[in-house]
Amino acid sequence: MKKHPGILTALLSIVLAAAALVLHGMSFYGSVLAVLACIVSCAAVSDLISLRIPDRLILAGLLLFLVWSLAGAVFPGAGSAASGNDPRHGFFHRFFGAFLPAVLSGVLCTVPLLFLSLFADRVFHKTTLGGGDLKLIFLLCLYFPLETDLYGLLCSCGYGIITGALLLSGRRRGSALHGFPLGPAIVLGWWTAMMLSYL
Repeated sequence: MKKHPGILTALLSIVLAAAALVLHGMSFYGSVLAVLACIVSCAAVSDLISLRIPDRLILAGLLLFLVWSLAGAVFPGAGSAASGNDPRHGFFHRFFGAFLPAVLSGVLCTVPLLFLSLFADRVFHKTTLGGGDLKLIFLLCLYFPLETDLYGLLCSCGYGIITGALLLSGRRRGSALHGFPLGPAIVLGWWTAMMLSYL
């Protein structure tokens, strides 16, 4: 499938978007997650093929989050489930009431990972978690509650271990493994956590 990245991206986008719409219906939040699914699918496939997650995809996801936050402030109920969508409150209260908890959730998840990866880099003398992976994790944290984010991290670790094991078993004997893509594991981990939250 690496020879046909467009097909792989389309298939992954359809599956992830369909899962979001099934769980959240044709709500504004469900539509936002469907668009996010397309963005993170591109990031996952890009990482799978080139071990890079383009910054423009992260910026697209951040722009989508900003639009979503503004929509929740202008039209109460269209934003996140976090506090701040009460129609009795003003625009700025609704905007920052949803915007700040989401950003805080992203910081709480990514800052410890940053320090942990820097420590691991020094120990193993190689990059253990790329900057693109951290930015992707932060982006996903913006769209889900903190509890889902924590489950997403756990699921991502599980998928990452499976990915690493498959790549190690499939490499040629004696050849070195020069990094492996974590993007797909991160995206699938967050979507798995989203679905598990409804069980």
